[in-house]
Amino acid sequence: MTGTAPQEPPEPGIPAALLLTLCPVALSSCGPKPPADLPNVVLVCVDTLRADRMPFHGCELETAPFLSSLAARGAVVERAFSTSSMTAPSVASMFTSVYPFQHGVVTGYGWGTARGEIIVNEIPARIETLGELMRARGYRTFAITDNPVVSAPAGFARGFDSYFNFPYRGAEAVNGKLAEWLDEIRSSEPYFLYLHFMDPHEPYFDREEHAFEIAVEDLPLQPPGLGGSFLEDERDSRRLRRRRHLRRWLGEDPEGEPAFVREAADNWRYYHSEIRYLDDHVRDAFGMLGVDDDDFVLFTADHGEEFLDHGDVSHKFTLYPELTRVPMFLFWPNGGVEPMRIGGVASLIDVMPTLREVVGLPPSAQDAGTSLLPFARGASVPDRMLLAMRTIEPSLEEIDEETREMAGVLTYPHFLTWLKGGRRFELYDLEADPKAWVDLYEEGSTRARDMYDAALRYMEEARTWERAYYVPETADQDKVDRLQELGYLGE
Repeated sequence: MTGTAPQEPPEPGIPAALLLTLCPVALSSCGPKPPADLPNVVLVCVDTLRADRMPFHGCELETAPFLSSLAARGAVVERAFSTSSMTAPSVASMFTSVYPFQHGVVTGYGWGTARGEIIVNEIPARIETLGELMRARGYRTFAITDNPVVSAPAGFARGFDSYFNFPYRGAEAVNGKLAEWLDEIRSSEPYFLYLHFMDPHEPYFDREEHAFEIAVEDLPLQPPGLGGSFLEDERDSRRLRRRRHLRRWLGEDPEGEPAFVREAADNWRYYHSEIRYLDDHVRDAFGMLGVDDDDFVLFTADHGEEFLDHGDVSHKFTLYPELTRVPMFLFWPNGGVEPMRIGGVASLIDVMPTLREVVGLPPSAQDAGTSLLPFARGASVPDRMLLAMRTIEPSLEEIDEETREMAGVLTYPHFLTWLKGGRRFELYDLEADPKAWVDLYEEGSTRARDMYDAALRYMEEARTWERAYYVPETADQDKVDRLQELGYLGE
């Protein structure tokens, strides 16, 4: 989906009850006064941002000069991964330091069994969130989000003194709201600010002032003859058809460039211009705030985006690296964070433990992740196991035989994925094959079995919370159409 960006993007017709946060959530701050030497904390999450499109992660294009300048003075996490390829579960993991199978936010928006009510899958009330953590420490807490999924009904506003949720209005709108709050934020130091930018999520806009010369041959197309069994899933017919067409076009008997390849190439170009546009707005936001070397900044994304890497586009039902590897860096020069590259692997579940340590708190029994701060100060990174998962539910109220589930386990460099019930395994060596194009799985593989068994043991032993729901209203067709257009409501 493409278009020319409007000067003032229209406000979509999302159900009013789903957008309670269009008015700021004004909550009384009841936490203790924090120690005077604690830093301001700014957490920035960009929706749908691939790690490999950032210069500090190897992109040759100057897509993000400002963010790259910060990363050059901070600690770049070389291999950070999301917990899902979808916004609601991944951001919920970032806000709670537990995996989707634990917090239960595996879809976000969904249908009730009667298919008349829109259900919001929310973070259970008994799980501590980032906002609650920071406010309990005595911080004034602020959040501006530009994705309707990251909303108050879903539990993301908990703990924030001021919370505002746009239904995708763009970075300019986010900065406009920040400007309105600026005096309050600056007078509240130390403050915690969460900014969630929707750019460069589809629909992709052609930011002509930030255009890059990108052609069809620049697409991250998978070479013919490589690939995994998920692409042969009989229920993934569009991906299968595209894969077959790509094989013919890229192989010895080309039939001409498919139309969907040209569309993907255009969107690939627009996507890069959106990143450059976003970089300018993050620079402006930090300029308004006066972010300096005393402030702590953590920059990341919720998940990536596919551009025919494995035969499809957007962020569909896969866990390949173009969707699960995310950019990440920590910036805090006066807090002992030196310019460096953090090896090993990290996850979005590490964000909350990192902020705990930044504000002088000990680890929590809730956290599945670990603080990255010691590694940003030179400590060695231990080997670890990370998980990711993706779920598609016909009904949000229960997981049944029609529910599609995919899970993955990473013990770097090996990444194993499978479908529900232990079917269709794929195994990749991400050191030798960072794009996951060469499936190494063989029936009876000892490595695959050991990784699978370890993941199942972890999921059986880890603490889980009962799934929670918010049922806002019965939706009319216009509202349903808009939510489906944004990709947050099933067919």
